[in-house]
Amino acid sequence: MEQTDNNIILKSTVNYPNNEELSYQKLYFDKSMNLNKVEVFDEDNVVKIKVNFNEVNLKAKLDKDDFVLEDLIDENISNNNCQTEEDCENNCSTESCKTSKVLDDIIYPLYIPANTYLSDSETISGEDTNRIILTFSGDRNFVIVEEVSKVNNEFEVIPVYGDPLMLNEAIGALSNNSLSWDANNVNYYLVSSDLTPNEMVMVAASLGNSTLVSSLK
Repeated sequence: MEQTDNNIILKSTVNYPNNEELSYQKLYFDKSMNLNKVEVFDEDNVVKIKVNFNEVNLKAKLDKDDFVLEDLIDENISNNNCQTEEDCENNCSTESCKTSKVLDDIIYPLYIPANTYLSDSETISGEDTNRIILTFSGDRNFVIVEEVSKVNNEFEVIPVYGDPLMLNEAIGALSNNSLSWDANNVNYYLVSSDLTPNEMVMVAASLGNSTLVSSLK
């Protein structure tokens, strides 16, 4: 702990399994022990993550009704069953019609490890969907599977395996040799015995920088 004229600074080591570059962090508190800022550093003392807190409300109250699932569901979207262009024009909201069952374009990662290249691209088509398999070969072999997310009218619990991971605006599941997540109506699955967890996260994050435009076919 270090105390300055304006702050109380707590320093501690960190262990982020999804980012091996991060080494330690500093938490900045004011004289009343209100958290103002958090900085996370790498081994070279370079700030990699910075979070500023403008206001912390310790007296926020939540009602039981705030957690009633039925009140949080947008029935206008959940009751829609858009399967064709005619459905979209007559019955469905514009928001729900953004989901297609077919990928219009392949989404490529913007980050690829050195001495690694795309060696194969395969599209597997089914009755109501298609799946794209990208194979990367070289020093860091890995495979990416892309498929349009399936939207159900009813809520469904789907088991996943791995540690939860915040990835851009999505939540993924990270294991020692795989990473799975959903983003922009697309299911992604990345598997590799060569990539480190940190490298898998970097590849996945670069996929999130791409834009997908889907249409009904």
